[in-house]
Amino acid sequence: MSWIESIVYFSGLGEGGSVNDLKDRVMHDKKFFKAKSDYVRSPITYVDLYGAFEVLAEQSKAYLILDPYGGLMSRIESDAIPFPHRDGNIYAVQYLIEWRREDDWRSDEYMKWLRLFYEYMRPFVSAGPRAAYVNYLDLDLGTTGSMVRMMGPVIRWLRRGGSGRDIMTNRKLDVAYVLTIFVVHRNLVRYK
Repeated sequence: MSWIESIVYFSGLGEGGSVNDLKDRVMHDKKFFKAKSDYVRSPITYVDLYGAFEVLAEQSKAYLILDPYGGLMSRIESDAIPFPHRDGNIYAVQYLIEWRREDDWRSDEYMKWLRLFYEYMRPFVSAGPRAAYVNYLDLDLGTTGSMVRMMGPVIRWLRRGGSGRDIMTNRKLDVAYVLTIFVVHRNLVRYK
């Protein structure tokens, strides 16, 4: 399978989807989803992985995507490209659950299930702090405590593993973006 064919596969176009279908900008079959991510820095044992797959099998609408790291990614200097997730990560885990419009009334149940599965995986993934891919919006992250307590670790996290060009990019773009997301989320929660 080529890279672009894998994009078609994971795009949700379904059986028979093609590369050409990716050009269609109209969403014909709207899906809803919740996603979270983690990084794995030491191998998960077979027994623990089997246990995770058993829990995953309990929810037919949930799935995992494992993105391998290491190899060439580990040899790229930390300031060569603006991507802080190289050194020490074996692979990334994407946790996803998706549902269709007719099941949207169960969205809270689906999101709760994914959060519980995410907590189940806590012993097997990065810690101190638990890491997540920087460009995936997960509004569960950083939603407790005051803004002052939250932003210090976020700024340090954005700068992790980098210097030079990516630090400047993070300072100019990402911090402002994270602040905007935090303020928007805080206001949404306040008016719920």
